[in-house]
Amino acid sequence: MPKDNEEPLVKIPEFDERKFLFDEKERAKSIVVIFVIGAIVGTISGYMQLLGYWYLSLILILVVLLFSEYIMKGLGVQVSKKTSHRILLVGEFLLTWLVFWILVLNPPLNHVSGPEIANLQMYSSGVWTTSLQKNGEYYIPYGVSAVGFRVYMFAYSGITSYKVTEYESGSGQTPAVIPSHLSDNYLYFNITNPGYSHSYVVDIYATTVVNGSNLSSQSSYTFLAAEAS
Repeated sequence: MPKDNEEPLVKIPEFDERKFLFDEKERAKSIVVIFVIGAIVGTISGYMQLLGYWYLSLILILVVLLFSEYIMKGLGVQVSKKTSHRILLVGEFLLTWLVFWILVLNPPLNHVSGPEIANLQMYSSGVWTTSLQKNGEYYIPYGVSAVGFRVYMFAYSGITSYKVTEYESGSGQTPAVIPSHLSDNYLYFNITNPGYSHSYVVDIYATTVVNGSNLSSQSSYTFLAAEAS
């Protein structure tokens, strides 16, 4: 048996409460910071994907993972030296990134679809106004040689092509492409020399490219030429 004056075989270190609380505080801070970083990177990656720059999204993730410790230190957060805690932070970052990446690519934040075509307006008395509509037909002032219209057109990755066609309703005519131009997310076109009490069908087409695939949209409008009030 060991004598009373002999030292114990195993020396248990004293519990440092102050250091323990400091380490737990830093661990909590690192978890919160990693969540915020993952959310930001996931959101940016989602929009890069929409713009067709998926490879930049992958590069961004690798850069953040490689320099995560320096980023954390730059934000005033100490990273634990424990391997288990480091693995936990990497897993949290990847999971948070994935969640926000999916959110950006899906409704309600985004629709991976063709361009948006909406908000038909007519140029009247020097200003753009909402066209009057009755029974599904839009009013055209009769007697005006050319009536200007515009529609709002937008796609995250940009409009790659568009066209406007016109034909007289019920005439059996082949739709004819009419001049149009896109400026500041508005597509402008004119209907020229409308005949009295004649209906005209205008089809608007637009295409964008998302992840290498062409996505198209079409909107149809029927116009009726009538006496100006």
